[in-house]
Amino acid sequence: MPLRFKYDDQAGQVLRLADHSAFIAALGSRYAMTERERQLLCALLSGMSNKQIAWLLEIETATVKSYMTPLFRKLGVKTRLQAALAVFELAARHVGERRPTVLQ
Repeated sequence: MPLRFKYDDQAGQVLRLADHSAFIAALGSRYAMTERERQLLCALLSGMSNKQIAWLLEIETATVKSYMTPLFRKLGVKTRLQAALAVFELAARHVGERRPTVLQ
């Protein structure tokens, strides 16, 4: 089941932050991420700012920052951009591991 959060983006729609929750869950297991860290990662990958993430998760902006530090450490990165790139690279490898289906 995909992770879903309500985000008021003027349209008031519910955004799906991770359509590939199985991959995010596997990534979380591989890097020993907490559920909150997985939520932060999904929000980060969707391009949200710390302020938007704080509003979404109903926590303080400083708390978002304090949660990002161990997440970055687990991924071996120092910035949000590096985190996103690392996850996209892991996703590309994940997709590459599957054998393509040949349609006839």
